Amino acid sequence: MDIDKDADRLQRQQDVEPSTSASEEDTMPVILCARCYSLRHYGHVVSQHGEAALPGFDLNKKVGRKIKLQKYRRAVVLCVVDMADFDGSLPREALQELLPGLEAGEYGSQAGLGYRLVIAASKVDLLPPQATQTRLQAWVHRRCRQAGLPSPAAVHLISSVKGTGVKDVLGSVQEMVGARGDVWVVGAQNAGKSSLINAMQRLAGLKGNQQLTTAAQPGTTLGMLKVEGLLQSGCRMWDTPGVPHHFQLSSKLTADEVRMLLPRRQLKPRTFRASADQTVFLGGLARIDVVLIPAQTIYLTVWASDEVTCHYGRTDKADDRSSNNGGSLLVPPLGGSVRMAELGPLLPQDILLEGNNWKESSVDIAIAGLGWIAVGVKGPADLRLWVHKGVGVTTHASMLPDYAQDLERPGFSSSNFKAAVKGKDKSGKVGSK
Repeated sequence: MDIDKDADRLQRQQDVEPSTSASEEDTMPVILCARCYSLRHYGHVVSQHGEAALPGFDLNKKVGRKIKLQKYRRAVVLCVVDMADFDGSLPREALQELLPGLEAGEYGSQAGLGYRLVIAASKVDLLPPQATQTRLQAWVHRRCRQAGLPSPAAVHLISSVKGTGVKDVLGSVQEMVGARGDVWVVGAQNAGKSSLINAMQRLAGLKGNQQLTTAAQPGTTLGMLKVEGLLQSGCRMWDTPGVPHHFQLSSKLTADEVRMLLPRRQLKPRTFRASADQTVFLGGLARIDVVLIPAQTIYLTVWASDEVTCHYGRTDKADDRSSNNGGSLLVPPLGGSVRMAELGPLLPQDILLEGNNWKESSVDIAIAGLGWIAVGVKGPADLRLWVHKGVGVTTHASMLPDYAQDLERPGFSSSNFKAAVKGKDKSGKVGSK
């Protein structure tokens, strides 16, 4: 699709068609296709087979080419990243492909880039109060540099649900795009792109029939959508399909399981004081073993949705725990041993790290699509992380170094076990269908 020709065609239609009054807009019904209706009301698509047959979206081919060809139009790339899953939702490779000519990482600033990069760090309402704006903005700038990306022209902390920071984002891109230019809204699937655009539309007083469809289903947006009414005349905003990250856990899970991974309440830390030969489970999707540490114990703090159950116990009992409780008490996934077998085994990888503090976490182990484990240790530590094949794992300086006020005891985590067993059916099995 040639967006310039499409935009011209739309403009010609607006010039010749009679305008719609505000009162008419209020009474016009919202017309949805079957796919959007199913996503809005049921949270899933009608046909998974049909979804799999849809063509992919090449960000560099569709967006990068337009930026390079339209030399007399300013370009702003507004990248939406989920702060509850930063490394899993940062479209690092897709953004690197937009870099014109030079190897990724050679840009220390925006000079020569061809576009202005703005980061909208979404879902900050899910982070605890100690996650201050100064701390988070500095952390985001540092993670972008470490990912080989240019330093963002601006970093905005936003909550599309509460409206926090939305006005600042809109004002920032309006100023950067100038009198003639394009704003490209990009991000990974489920990062919150369409939710941010809807929040900006509400802020601008636009009607509900212009709202974009949002859902927990990855890949809700199929093609580039022109967003009307947010920029000055001569400028355009485009919502682009979410970049698929096959290293995210969501790519392997059902819609119900994905919903469990997406936090709906403020994240609360679950801190375990573990010794060597002890293990912490994150549902049936991951586990971390303590192998060798410089002291008797180490602090492991889990930051994940409260619907992800945790268990803390001995490593020599971990295999039996996974076999007996994976998919039932250890959720997600849902569906017991059958579902666990469908997903395949958890595979080990050794994590060698060095912390600098016993009083707070200094290193995070991030699991794409699930959350992260913050490690509090002074000196070297040898840990073993178990995840499914292909799931992305990264380590970096802690974003939230704080421990929980109360330490978790051995067994199922008291802070979320009640949430897990709420899903019991009459047979007593958790999450069975």
